[in-house]
Amino acid sequence: MMFLLNELKKGQEASIVSLLQKPGKEDLFRNILDIGLLPGTKVFILEKYDSQKKIILRAGEVEIAIREGEAELIQVGEISNESF
Repeated sequence: MMFLLNELKKGQEASIVSLLQKPGKEDLFRNILDIGLLPGTKVFILEKYDSQKKIILRAGEVEIAIREGEAELIQVGEISNESF
């Protein structure tokens, strides 16, 4: 089953399956590529700030803050509740 990264909750992890290109969101798509969130990368949700529409995640040894709009362009696979 596929999900979008913004659907994950704090404490969940998943692997990025694909990146979605949507009209009008080319800059957000480029940002995702620039920070290295590529298919195959495992991500763990550290925190979600709904009021600011931000998600803090760990990808490997790096902690990254992304906007919800960027997270909506990242498709992930199987979700687990374990930390890596």
